Amino acid sequence: MWWAAVHGRGADEAEAKAVDLLPFLASDDPVDEDEDDDRDDGDVFVEIKLRRFLEVLGVPVPDEVFDEA
Repeated sequence: MWWAAVHGRGADEAEAKAVDLLPFLASDDPVDEDEDDDRDDGDVFVEIKLRRFLEVLGVPVPDEVFDEA
């Protein structure tokens, strides 16, 4: 995994990081538009999802791009 190579980490840490990243991958689950929407905002808004993704990667989140609203 590239993350381990960039950060000088071992295979065990790379596997743990992969598990951390799984929630950020798109799912193929169909969405029922008639259901009440109990989804997390991070599942809907790309800005929130991207911020969380960058935080998990350990990459600095640029404040000028993501204003705290």
